[in-house]
Amino acid sequence: MEQLEALVGISQLGIALSGFAGVVFALSGRDAIALPENRSRLRVLLQNGLAASFLSLIPQFLWGLMSAETVWALSSVAFVLYATASTVRIWRDALRARQADPALSERVPRGFTILLSVCAVFVVILQVGNIVLWQSFNVFFLGVAFVLLVAALMFTQLLSSKLSA
Repeated sequence: MEQLEALVGISQLGIALSGFAGVVFALSGRDAIALPENRSRLRVLLQNGLAASFLSLIPQFLWGLMSAETVWALSSVAFVLYATASTVRIWRDALRARQADPALSERVPRGFTILLSVCAVFVVILQVGNIVLWQSFNVFFLGVAFVLLVAALMFTQLLSSKLSA
């Protein structure tokens, strides 16, 4: 049961982080989303915060209906589906934003983007391994924690952008 409790904690953190994003947005006004990179950060923050919560609930709904291995494999399937859809949307939005604002590449740290992308690919590969080979809580939990970490990083990027303005 400790596994499900850990997922409840991740779920609560995801909701809290999404709520903080709303507070930051409300207090900052329209200035918070004036730049396209801040709109993207806010979107990723909200999306990943809520996704961490939703992904954490999936195993809890499945628990007791099937074996633990099947629960973790199906949870990893949901993770891969979310990660794929999310990544396609983020990259599509980034390409549009860069076409609309050529100076965007100068304001967004390239190293940070590359590192985050490489880590995301690694986490998805681990999830595929979890579906096929391991069917383990630990791999799924790593994935959900990564989604939450990305949301937290976007939150700090928003705050630092606001403080530097």
